Parts: sequence; C-alpha cells; structure tokens
Amino acid sequence: SAHAIAAREAAAAAAVAAARLRRLAAADEAAATAEAEAFLSTELSGDSYHFLFAYALESKALGEKLHDSLVKLGYTVHPSTAPDQDVIQEALVVLPIISEQYVRGGACEVLLWARTAKKVLQPVVHARHKTMIGEWIGQLPSFAGKLDWIDLNADDDDYLGCAIKKILRSA
Repeated sequence: SAHAIAAREAAAAAAVAAARLRRLAAADEAAATAEAEAFLSTELSGDSYHFLFAYALESKALGEKLHDSLVKLGYTVHPSTAPDQDVIQEALVVLPIISEQYVRGGACEVLLWARTAKKVLQPVVHARHKTMIGEWIGQLPSFAGKLDWIDLNADDDDYLGCAIKKILRSA
C-alpha cells in the first residue's frame, strides 16, 4: 500500500539523517581534539602532568568543570587547594583559579613558586568575578598584572569552550 511505502521511506530517511548527525558529531569532536592538540600536545616529556589547578574551595565546581573538559581532550590535570613547590615542579602549566578566598589564601606563594620554576602561568577567574581583577592584582605580586587573565563561565559550554582554547593557546 502507498501508506506502507511512505512509512518505509520516512523510516529510511530518518535513519539516514540520524547516521549523518552521528558522523557530524564525531567529526566535530575530532576537529575539537585536533584543534586543542595544535595548541598544546597531549604528550608529556619530563613533566608529570599538563596542568596544575590551584584554587580555593569556593572555586571547586569551576575547577571540576574545567578539569573534566581538559581531561576529555587528553590532558592530565592535577587539582589542588594547597599545592607546594614540588607539585608545581611537576606541572607544565600552573593555572590558578583566582577568587577572593584564593587571594586571601595561598595565591601569592603559588604565583611566585610558578614563576621561579619558570612554568607557564595562566590565571583564570570566574566570569562573575571579572570586575574584581583590578582589585586582586593589587594584592598579588606585581607581575600578575602583566599576565593575560582568562575569564570562565562553567554554566555556558560555548563560553567555556572559548576559554579552554585561550588556555591551550597560552600554553
């Protein structure tokens, strides 16, 4: 019957469309991985991990989201609320997630240790705290004001994706 033929054709068209969407999604993921690897290789030579995240507990959720995104791209990440000089030595990039608690806590030490160890230093801040950067820079070592701070929004995947690209370019 014409109805059965139309139903089969519709099902076939839906299957073709679904397969095409799967291919496009796989291609997008492969392109994102290739683009990320163009900035920073996932291979390590001499370092124990790519990124050390240093942050106060108030930034834990942001740190976890950023961690998961970078691990998905093949990078190794060591999150810490109290990194020491030995941990910093093992990282390729030191990424402090700057917040009020962190500035009042160990931010100055971590920034100084990372600079002394000649590590790539990439401070990040939650987008809602972006207006505080000027105030915080006055409480941190003077070189912190010369760094390119990156703002992140873990609630917006597109915004976070752009920030991750910036982080990888800085490394």
